Amino acid sequence: MRSRRALYTPVILSILLFALFIPRGIPATKNDSVGHLLIENEFLRVSIDPKQDFGTLRSFFNKMTGKELSCTTINNIDGAAALRTGLGRRLWRHPNAHQFLAKKEEEGPEHTQILRSSFRWTGEIKGSDYDFLFEVKYSLKAGESRLRVDWKISNLAGESRPVSAWLHGIMLQRGKFYTVVPEGFGDGRRPRGNGFFSPVTNWMANTGEQTYFTAVELSKVHEYYMWTDSEFSGSKLPYTLEVIYQQEYLPPGGTWQTTFFLGMALPLPNVAFACPEAAIAMEPLLAEKTGPQDVSISIAPVKTLGAVRLEGNLRRKGQSIMPLAPRRINWQAGQMESIRYSLQVPEEGAYQLELNIYQEGEQYPLGNEIGAYRRYIEIPLQVGKLAEGEEVLPPWPRTEIKARNIVGRLLKLPLLAEDEHMRIGLAHPTERVFREDTLHSEAQVQSAGIEKALAAGEWESIPIVVFPKNRQGLSNVWLTISPLRQEGRKGIIPQNHFRLYRVASLYTKQASRFLDYPVGHYPDPLYPLKYPQDLSGDRNTVFWLNIQAPLTAEAGLYTGTIHLQYHEGSIEIPLKLRVWNFRLPSPPALKTWAGAVGFNIKAQMQQLGLEEYNAAEIREQFIRLCLDYGFNPGHGARYTEEEVKTWETYNRGFTVLPNIGVKGSHGWATQKTLQKHGWEQKAYIYAPFDEHSKEAMPDVVRWAQDWRRDNPHIKILDVYYGSYTEPLHGLVDVWCRDLQRDSWTRERMQAGDEFWRVNAPLIWGVEDNLLEGRADYWKIWSHEYTGQLLWSVIAWGNKTRPDYRGLGSNALALNLFPIPNGVVPTIRWENMRDGLEDYEYFYLLKKFTLAYEARAGQDELSRGARALWTDPEVHIRCQSREALELLRMEIARLCEQLQEHGK
Repeated sequence: MRSRRALYTPVILSILLFALFIPRGIPATKNDSVGHLLIENEFLRVSIDPKQDFGTLRSFFNKMTGKELSCTTINNIDGAAALRTGLGRRLWRHPNAHQFLAKKEEEGPEHTQILRSSFRWTGEIKGSDYDFLFEVKYSLKAGESRLRVDWKISNLAGESRPVSAWLHGIMLQRGKFYTVVPEGFGDGRRPRGNGFFSPVTNWMANTGEQTYFTAVELSKVHEYYMWTDSEFSGSKLPYTLEVIYQQEYLPPGGTWQTTFFLGMALPLPNVAFACPEAAIAMEPLLAEKTGPQDVSISIAPVKTLGAVRLEGNLRRKGQSIMPLAPRRINWQAGQMESIRYSLQVPEEGAYQLELNIYQEGEQYPLGNEIGAYRRYIEIPLQVGKLAEGEEVLPPWPRTEIKARNIVGRLLKLPLLAEDEHMRIGLAHPTERVFREDTLHSEAQVQSAGIEKALAAGEWESIPIVVFPKNRQGLSNVWLTISPLRQEGRKGIIPQNHFRLYRVASLYTKQASRFLDYPVGHYPDPLYPLKYPQDLSGDRNTVFWLNIQAPLTAEAGLYTGTIHLQYHEGSIEIPLKLRVWNFRLPSPPALKTWAGAVGFNIKAQMQQLGLEEYNAAEIREQFIRLCLDYGFNPGHGARYTEEEVKTWETYNRGFTVLPNIGVKGSHGWATQKTLQKHGWEQKAYIYAPFDEHSKEAMPDVVRWAQDWRRDNPHIKILDVYYGSYTEPLHGLVDVWCRDLQRDSWTRERMQAGDEFWRVNAPLIWGVEDNLLEGRADYWKIWSHEYTGQLLWSVIAWGNKTRPDYRGLGSNALALNLFPIPNGVVPTIRWENMRDGLEDYEYFYLLKKFTLAYEARAGQDELSRGARALWTDPEVHIRCQSREALELLRMEIARLCEQLQEHGK
């Protein structure tokens, strides 16, 4: 798991700055008599309930305005904010939560009132023991109308444990004047559900019906989710915002902590800018005509800065149009200041007022304490109509310098061969080798060449890196592999079980999910090697070799040679494959559905500039690439009886028959047909209520009851994430949701229900860690899930956006890559197949263990094997490529021993 820095969240500040537009409420009268603790200064009175969620903020009372903020009652929280973790929605209410809550107020430095709250939680979650200490400190400093919150989580358990933390229930006013929502959702509209959006669009301005988004750098904020509750419909109540922090694995004694601010300022219409120190509004934000313009700027400070000077410019398209006259104001928390400027605008278009703050002669960096990118005020002004493509306020870049580019690394790869023209190294399939990387000069050639081990039916990926030694490069490079022959026997792995590709790159210009990935050329698409290649002399080239041991292959050692020919000669690399004495199951053990959401052959070919193409052939390529890699083809398939019969004999066959009754009562999949071919256990229907809410439950139940009555031989799969499941018990056969291991899941598994992993492609962006993605299949096994739904593996995106961004991630759902009139696999698709085969190793280990124990009973051998496939945290062992390969080797050897000794 990648480490994450402590995150600061000015989004919360901005939200609460705006919250003053909530209708006036009764002033706070809460006191210790009702169990609430109060901290206050000349601006704020904050009420905290120590008995609710280890210190829920019950109210913010602004003494300057007489207004009080209270949160909505979503999820039974009635406070301004609550802290939550991924260990359970309300784990602090659990009987195992040992409360150590605040009993008094403390006086800190600079007349700061402090309230501390903490609790310790111990218990079992998903089969693992947890022991966490949660601590929160609320600080209210004299002279500031904002509350500081320091939050800390400590792992007291003896092993590493995951934790994800987030703030919940922050109120977000919406209406005529302002709303803070992700770009694209629009003002007053319900969000479309969970989604990633830019963490640099939390500052905004609104003029009439149009919303303008401005930006601040929030490099430490990872994900935001917008939520609504069914009872909050129309314009009656506001949205709430949850700020999600990246999940962390805390080692024993490890801690996670963050600091954020909750603030209030005097009410302002048309808020155009917000920061931890103030909210700023301007009238007008929209002017109809050019020429002289008078604008009025109002500043409502949250933090006292004292006497400050404002200097700035009116700018357009990055150029200064006119300087703004200097202004001096008294920047005091709770006191509103107004400034008036007379502007002269020469033409219609988008302008920005840029104001810098000077304190005692030095520029004051606004937002410095939360790491904001821009340290000055920037307010948008639109005059008349905008030119085509012009933005009122373009988004700010993530940092003050250009995005970090990929920098070549010095790789210590095993060296396979070397001559005066090139060096050849061997990479691991989970290791991306960038074209800028170089091979370490001290590596020694391994005379043994390449040595791999695999089961019958399994594919092995072998990335071979070629680095020319001179600027002239290499020409006419061609790779061939001789048939692999079994030593001392007649067995052979023929050439039709080889696939040879050249790795191409996908270019990114913005990092996925606004994380710290560098931008540039990421190795990913695999182009079939069909003719000799010319290799550049200033970068490496990766060839990707796939070899499958036939399902009928005998156990033993197979040897052959990889021949690399080029214009100056040739190089030979020995290749040895050991085939284990077991084979992968046919069909694959993990049920899969590889969707094609967003895949339109005509549109995609047009984006590639191709008017003539063979749609049927492209569709067949998609199906073959799914079945080749152990996945069941989704939307691209017709699911006729004839087609499905063909799949049954292709490679290792298919796993499921989804959606086969959608167009008719039964379609062709009558019970007689399914029984005839032995397909009954493969058939299911995807309930037509994708990711439905609790409120849709009556409709889902009615549909499921009708389906069950008319089609008792076809199972029902439902994608539903909620906890209110009782009405569907006995109707839904397959629950498709995120990985979880709790009492309800165990209960439904014992009742015979299946569980499938949903939306796994979300971790398969082009920059994401391939090893973590592969370990996800180990998680699927350890959670006892039997299937995986991939919502799309072939959504190509738009040609005009070369990074193929989707849901904030580059190349998400682009596991199969478009080429003219065809489809090719990718490195990510290869690693997904490897992960599926990892799952099957565990499946076979369990199968062989149970068969062995049925014949010979339990002993040291079977107990060792059982300890592996029953380990609920086996995926944590996948911390390195070396650890992964050693464990796979251990599983394979146990499978061989269990089979041999059990005979």
